[in-house]
Amino acid sequence: MLSAQSPVVSAGGVVNAASFVAPVTVGSLVSIFGSNLAPQAALATSIPLSTLLGGVAVSFNGLMAPLLYVSANQINAQLPFEVSSNSSVNVVVSNNGILSTPQTVNVSPYAPGVFAVQGYAVAIHSDGSLAAPAGSIPQVPSSPAVPGETLQILVTGLGPVNPPAITGNNSLDMLRRTVATPTVMIGGLSAQVTFSGLSPQFVGVYQLNVVVPVNASPGNFAALQIQIGGAVDAGNTTIAISTSSWPEWGQNAAHTSSVPNTGQQLNEILANIVYDPLIADESAATGDLLVHYQVPLVDGNDVFMEFKSGSFDASTYSSEAWGENHFNWQNGQLVQVWSYTSDWKAPGNSNDFWEPVFHAALANGAVYVPGASGSVIQLDRDTGNVIQRIAPFGTDPNTYETGPITVDSNGNLFYNAIQIVVDRTNGFYVNDAIDSWLVKVAADGSFSMASYKSLTAVNAPASSAACFTSFATSQLPWPPSPSAVPETNTCGTQRVALNVAPAIAPDGSIYAVTRSQFNSHYAYLIALAPDLSKKWGRRCKAVFMTAAAFRFRTGAGCLRTGLQAAAAPARLWASIPPLIEPGTALWTTVRRRRPW
Repeated sequence: MLSAQSPVVSAGGVVNAASFVAPVTVGSLVSIFGSNLAPQAALATSIPLSTLLGGVAVSFNGLMAPLLYVSANQINAQLPFEVSSNSSVNVVVSNNGILSTPQTVNVSPYAPGVFAVQGYAVAIHSDGSLAAPAGSIPQVPSSPAVPGETLQILVTGLGPVNPPAITGNNSLDMLRRTVATPTVMIGGLSAQVTFSGLSPQFVGVYQLNVVVPVNASPGNFAALQIQIGGAVDAGNTTIAISTSSWPEWGQNAAHTSSVPNTGQQLNEILANIVYDPLIADESAATGDLLVHYQVPLVDGNDVFMEFKSGSFDASTYSSEAWGENHFNWQNGQLVQVWSYTSDWKAPGNSNDFWEPVFHAALANGAVYVPGASGSVIQLDRDTGNVIQRIAPFGTDPNTYETGPITVDSNGNLFYNAIQIVVDRTNGFYVNDAIDSWLVKVAADGSFSMASYKSLTAVNAPASSAACFTSFATSQLPWPPSPSAVPETNTCGTQRVALNVAPAIAPDGSIYAVTRSQFNSHYAYLIALAPDLSKKWGRRCKAVFMTAAAFRFRTGAGCLRTGLQAAAAPARLWASIPPLIEPGTALWTTVRRRRPW
């Protein structure tokens, strides 16, 4: 006779830990439901997983199961690979030595289940966010998938792997692929599976690398289904798919990958269009081609690309003109639809720096191009006619739009502007910058701004302060002596770095880079909230920014910002949390440092 404190496994209470339905299979994660299963909640903190956790043990036909989580009403465990598949086994729970009555569990060769958060599959973008509508899951970064994009989907129940896995262990030591290859359906369409095997960092979790079909229909609830070895998952998870492929550079606002266009053979020229007729003069003046060019914007059969005209003058970039061409593929030919010449001018000259970039953006059914006086010009996509000029700085001739325009998933534009009086004779670095701004433009043309000078005022040196430079090359090796100190110069105002595109994270945070006008060793990485309020900043002696994954490599003396979690899903899913409620599996909080 069982005592009042005896553990009880509910009838049918052993289910797939992802889908919460039966049957289960070997090597997978299972959830055991019942009562008095554990004296208190406990979570595994190390790998290999132990078979004893908080005084609780679980056995299947006498084989001890590794435990992830135990509580009074639920246990999460791995069904040992050594258990016979395609059979019935008995599960017994031991709570501080008190045994439950054996409960029969059906074990199948395959039992696929997809981990999910509020019904959305744990289908991970390359930046670590989920393929769900933006903002749909509180405190979880998410954005719709793009057709042609590869997602990492976390599942369980895919059966045996090769090489064989070790029960209770993860798969960091080697790549283990499933013996059978699953079929994945997204929105009713077959999706290409580029990898199927154990997830390296988790116990009992499998990873599928799946390409979203290029012809997938857009929507917030595209059904995701896994089939393997004749078994089909419960079919209760979805992903969100974008209404169109990202037409800008870098696949999305965070610039995490490439656009899903099929590459052409490198031995074939499909079109030959000159967009910079000044190359000969530019190269002759500098000995090389030191020019930044726009990335062509491709959207279906439409191609948008900058062009240049005017004349080259080594003493000023203002002698040149920039604009945007709209081309369309027609019968295998790239045909020009319209051309628009902007009044935008680049500051400085070829002795100051490489020629700055003129970079348009597609958004809200229109084309946005940089304009004069720190403005942006909205053009009709079909005709090239001007819809409106967004001019936060009026007609000030000393304010310049600088760097590519970035667009977020809501159609908001973000760009940088700098105000400086450029000396025509002596160049860009003679005078200090007056200020610089991050500008946000809504789809209706309304705008707001944040001053980089103000954002960095608390921690950056004053514009008149003395800042260290570097040792001369004649003093190599550095430092020339243990007590040597480099010379100093006047810092100048902190202003936005030229040619920097604002980078936007899945949660809407915006990242930008600033530097001192007279000293590039004093650079800052700034994070802003969507309303342009400052979240934090970090000074680095040298900052090299990879916006694609929000990784920041730093020079000497610069601390990391803690944003590397977004670079790899492996870091985002730091550990397997308790799977307490259906639909909340496999999610942890990313802890990020907030410097200042």
